[in-house]
Amino acid sequence: MLLTESAEFASFQSKGVLVYIKLKSISLLACLGLAITAAVPLSAQTKTRTVVSSKQIAGASLNDAAALLPSSDAILTVDVKRVLNDALPLFFADDPAALADVNAEIQKFKTETGLDPRSFDRVAVGVKFQFPRQGVITSDTVAIARGTFQAGAILAAGKIAATGKYEEQKYGASTIYIFNLNKNVKMLGLVNTRVSQLAVVAIDKNTLALGDLNMVKATLDSKKGSQPNAELIGLASRSPEAFLGFGGNVPANIADGINFPSDQISQNVKSIRQVYGSATVAGTQLDVFASAKTNNPDEAASLNDTLIGLKQLGAMVVSQLKVDQRKLAQNALDNLKIDVAGNEVQLKLSIPQADIATLMRTVGKKKA
Repeated sequence: MLLTESAEFASFQSKGVLVYIKLKSISLLACLGLAITAAVPLSAQTKTRTVVSSKQIAGASLNDAAALLPSSDAILTVDVKRVLNDALPLFFADDPAALADVNAEIQKFKTETGLDPRSFDRVAVGVKFQFPRQGVITSDTVAIARGTFQAGAILAAGKIAATGKYEEQKYGASTIYIFNLNKNVKMLGLVNTRVSQLAVVAIDKNTLALGDLNMVKATLDSKKGSQPNAELIGLASRSPEAFLGFGGNVPANIADGINFPSDQISQNVKSIRQVYGSATVAGTQLDVFASAKTNNPDEAASLNDTLIGLKQLGAMVVSQLKVDQRKLAQNALDNLKIDVAGNEVQLKLSIPQADIATLMRTVGKKKA
């Protein structure tokens, strides 16, 4: 597999198939879906209690933003409050210096774009795939951000920060602002990507749509209450306590042109029709869930057998890793549960805080 990066695209090539993913889309998802949650110092984060059911909160807030997305092939929802109160204390409990570094990067992002991620309460991201030619997949992305901010004020700040490097485009009754950033953005203080252009429009006084221009326009075109992504929203919301959820339709031709190691694996991959999952903080551990839906139980059973076989193969690979990485990988393999439920194959992984701390330290060393 060859990984390349350019000013606008990240790509990977495997056996003649080239997949392009726009870096501005990745930056949008990460900065608005995760980096927003890293902007409050750990010492200031305290859990709040309420008599309102957490399931009601999740359904009302996340689905509220996701319902504004245009027709998408995949969606991601982020409950920012849960990440602030639950996830970040778990991730950075042993490394406050790393959290400070992340906060500095978020402040830099605000300075360069005028967008303050700390004012976002919840974010829903929609991704649309295109297939311009065989073996090539592109994606366009839009994020719906809701919060305590005033959309007009954020746009005004963005224009000031852009120092003239933006344009306005009228679209119906709305004005879309297109910022020509051409900036390197360090996502979560870990990964540098380059954001070339970002389209932004105010949906209402507390809601922004940000992303690729055509997806922002599609958001404005969507009829209120039409719910084009009702099924995907349902998949992404199956774990009401999660701080992150996702759901997606797998294109039938997504694996075309890829030479898999075996026909069995090829058939297994092509049998997957939908995926969904979540990430949840449960006490002092992170619970990750993912499910692949196939056409029928027989296909699910076959996929399950293949994944179990790959897990066993992974045990042999682990022995070749460095000591700290070996322990982390072995714990992950030991804790990974693979099960069949009807036409679905479900993967469950619980990561204890000690392993999260090790992982964060490993990532920090690579960054340095």
